[in-house]
Amino acid sequence: MTVLMENAQAMLSPAAQQAFSEHRLYDVLYADDTLIIGTSAAFVEELASAIERAGADFGMTLHWGKTQALAICCEGRLKDTSGNPVEDSGSLFYLGGLLTAAGRADSEVSRRIGAAAGDFRALQRMWGHAGISTPRKLQLFQALVASKLMYGLSTMWLVTAQARRTDRFYARCLRRILRIPASFVSRVSNKTVLQRAGVNAMSEQVLFRQLVLMGEVALSTEGSPLRRDVFVDSSLRPQVGRYIRRIGRPRQEWTTEVLKAGAAKFGSRISFEAALATAGANWKEELKDVFCNNFQDR
Repeated sequence: MTVLMENAQAMLSPAAQQAFSEHRLYDVLYADDTLIIGTSAAFVEELASAIERAGADFGMTLHWGKTQALAICCEGRLKDTSGNPVEDSGSLFYLGGLLTAAGRADSEVSRRIGAAAGDFRALQRMWGHAGISTPRKLQLFQALVASKLMYGLSTMWLVTAQARRTDRFYARCLRRILRIPASFVSRVSNKTVLQRAGVNAMSEQVLFRQLVLMGEVALSTEGSPLRRDVFVDSSLRPQVGRYIRRIGRPRQEWTTEVLKAGAAKFGSRISFEAALATAGANWKEELKDVFCNNFQDR
């Protein structure tokens, strides 16, 4: 696919190639799942057409019936090589994640909680016919349910309401495993439930993974895709700082919010940035020391 995409880029017009060099048009490859991102519908259509022509040289065809479009804050609509409009439903799935035109994570969080709830019910049915100890149940829940819910959440920033939803679901499942009724009946708080289970809240576990990811970004060489999309050059200044801020309350952006959360964990922004600047192979272990002692990264 890499050779195919290089051939397709060579077929682009000078204007489209310039857009590529300025990062106004680029592609994301994962096996044969290709995501084309651009600021112009014409450039996206041109690249898709070039991919179709380049693929023909290798005996491959572009399946326009499976192709989806997602217009974000624009009126442009994509068309295939025959002039037919490409379906734009306002959302699309890519690598197991739901992308929406609104750019919010509400739909994705709801979908993940629903899928995790179904898996937990299946586990409960299995537990009803097997003699499994409570510690083993907690291990299975963390490995089969919680891990599925947390998959990829480290790449997005959840607002307070979304984080509380994941925490409530997590605590509710733990209550059923530990046989602790709801708090208004048992008078046992979610904090106590987490302590008995020996785990941190779901939002804390997600934050841990976000800080691990930020350490990996900080370790990336200047010019790498990770660092280029997160930080400005070799600094730790968020990439969003390059742009003029819109009037009104700004959206909670991943890099800025993770830096704030890291500063809160390390005591100050200076301490956290100093730790990031010297992050090495033991960065993950250093973070575990910063988090609570009962943190479990199963």
